[in-house]
Amino acid sequence: MERRTWMFIITTAFALMVSTAVKAMDQINTSSVEAPAKWEFDPQQQGNKEKGDYWISPAFSTEVEAVASACNIYNPTSIEKDREYIGAVLKHKTNNSYHYTVAAGESGEDRINAEIVFPKEYEVIAFWHTHGAGKGSRHYFSRYDTALVQQWNKPFYLSDSSGYLKVFQPGDRILSSYQARKIGLGSAKGSARGKKVKDGAGEHVRISTE
Repeated sequence: MERRTWMFIITTAFALMVSTAVKAMDQINTSSVEAPAKWEFDPQQQGNKEKGDYWISPAFSTEVEAVASACNIYNPTSIEKDREYIGAVLKHKTNNSYHYTVAAGESGEDRINAEIVFPKEYEVIAFWHTHGAGKGSRHYFSRYDTALVQQWNKPFYLSDSSGYLKVFQPGDRILSSYQARKIGLGSAKGSARGKKVKDGAGEHVRISTE
C-alpha cells in the first residue's frame, strides 16, 4: 500500500499542499522554549511567531549524532502511537555545531502540517523522520520522501520499527515500478530502500524501537 507523507517549505515564499514550513529568523532568545523528552504537542505551537520563540536541540558534534539522538527519542513514541515525527537538521554557520528540530503528526495519519522556525545563524543541511508503526512499506522511503530529496538536494534520514537508521541521499537510486510492485509497494515509481547509516567505527547505527 502506498504511503502519503509530506512536503517541505524551505522559504516563506512557497505554499505546498501538505507542508512543514522552515523559516530562518533573526537571533532571538530561546530560554523560555523547551521540548520535553517525548514531545506530544500541537505542531503549530513549536514556533510562536508573535513572541519570536523557537526550539532547537542541544549541540552535537556531527550530523549523524544529531539525527540519531532525535530518532532515539521519537522513534519509540512514533511506533507506539503510530504517529510520524519529522524535522530539519541544522548546522551553525560559525561554530559548526549540529542540531535538530522536530514536529509531530497526528496518530494514524501519514501527514504533518507544522512550522519549523530557527535563527539565521543556522542552515538546513538535512531532514529526518520516523514512519510510525508497522512493517512492509513503512521500512522504505516513499516516493514523496525521495521527491523531497530530489527537490531540495539534501539527505533525508528515516527511522522505523526495524531499528536501523537509514538515509536517502541526492543521486541515490529509486525503485522502478516493477521493483516496487514485486516487493508489495504498489506500482508507483519512486520508492527507495535507502542505505543503512554507519558510525565512525563502521558499525550500523541502531535506533531504539521501544
